[in-house]
Amino acid sequence: MSCAQGRRPRAPRPPSRAWQYFRVKYVVIILGGASDLPCEVLGARTPLEAASLPNLTRLAARGRVGLACTTPQGAEPSPARSVLSILGYDGATLPGIAPLEALARGVDLRATDIACHLHLLSTPLDGPEAGRITDTAPRGLGPRESAALLASLLEHWRRTLGPSAAALQILPQHRAPHLLIDASGQSHDSLHTAPPAAIAGHAWKDHLPTGVGVETLRQCVESSIAYLSTHEINIARVEQSLPPANLAWISEAGTFPKLLPFTQRFKARGVIFAEDESVAGAGIAVGLDRLPLFCGLPDDPRGYTALAESIGDALHSTDLVVCHIDDCREAAHQANPQRKADILEAIDAALVGPVVAAMEDAFGDASRRDGAEGWRILIMPDCGSSSETCDDLPDLVPFVMAGAWVRSVVERAFSEAAAAESDLTIDPVQDLMEYFLRSGLASARVR
Repeated sequence: MSCAQGRRPRAPRPPSRAWQYFRVKYVVIILGGASDLPCEVLGARTPLEAASLPNLTRLAARGRVGLACTTPQGAEPSPARSVLSILGYDGATLPGIAPLEALARGVDLRATDIACHLHLLSTPLDGPEAGRITDTAPRGLGPRESAALLASLLEHWRRTLGPSAAALQILPQHRAPHLLIDASGQSHDSLHTAPPAAIAGHAWKDHLPTGVGVETLRQCVESSIAYLSTHEINIARVEQSLPPANLAWISEAGTFPKLLPFTQRFKARGVIFAEDESVAGAGIAVGLDRLPLFCGLPDDPRGYTALAESIGDALHSTDLVVCHIDDCREAAHQANPQRKADILEAIDAALVGPVVAAMEDAFGDASRRDGAEGWRILIMPDCGSSSETCDDLPDLVPFVMAGAWVRSVVERAFSEAAAAESDLTIDPVQDLMEYFLRSGLASARVR
């Protein structure tokens, strides 16, 4: 988890606000890609089964374990869509995640603006592979080269594509994908764009953007290859036997998502901690405030201890704290299930344990002690991630819910297999947030 360096400053706790709706405090910890398939190297167990997770085990024993379908039907697994669904919204309505990343990066999008991912790909101009995408991440292409290519390309588009290109803006990122903003105000509908990974090895002309109002976007892609192929950077790359970055590819296009704010839908105010820009944007889109992550100290390299402290502090001034950690997914994409299990153990020890202890100390058990505010916690993956194929999985994922008024007759472990044996399945997952916030609160406990 890369984040701000150094220990975060310990600010004084803000006073409680009279407008808070719930006495109960809520925490949602989303473990990106934590769910997996059994791995031979782990003795035919999943990382959740192989890891020693005493704090999660205790939560599962005292709370409820179930399954949830976090990937909307017909959609590709995506952390942003899954998190949006976990927060109680229909992730299937999100045409592309680029607008969420734009939100997280502070881009002021209008309702008619289109935000897109912009990738620099490689395709031969001649030979047997001509017209096919041969490299989705051209080797040796650094951020300075990318920024220079994109700046030149934007000038080319504005010179050659007419008035519609005047409203285009490219926001280069240190790591791909970059962002392309179309602020022309054209009417758009039924946008469909293909991600590079899905069309690698295929003819790019067969997968151009489709939908109403995508003419400019299609022209951007089609005109990029001739211009970029003759750019001095790509000429130098070819001379060095490196693949040229000669195709600007657009994907994940969409407009600003129109979503009912979380405070109106659930009568609760919340914050989100997330490194993934699309996930942070999902939180911002529903009205959650994004708070910074801190890490980098020798005794807390991943920042889990600092995150636990930040969650504890935030709970004194808000109703709900959501945090998303993507380290398990990174380990899965490196085909390293043992590292994934080690990360889960670190999260259990440095984050889950301290957060639960802090909530018990600060807010007590409202179901057993009058006057206690009480707390609830929900822990689950956003979607699965295979350590063998290095792909995200659309399968059902386990969740554990514990805290005030959450009880189960049968004690279960927190794992894929144990959750599959439960009689609690939430499908679609957007129903889970209502269940998490309301179930068992017969009097609603509204202030």
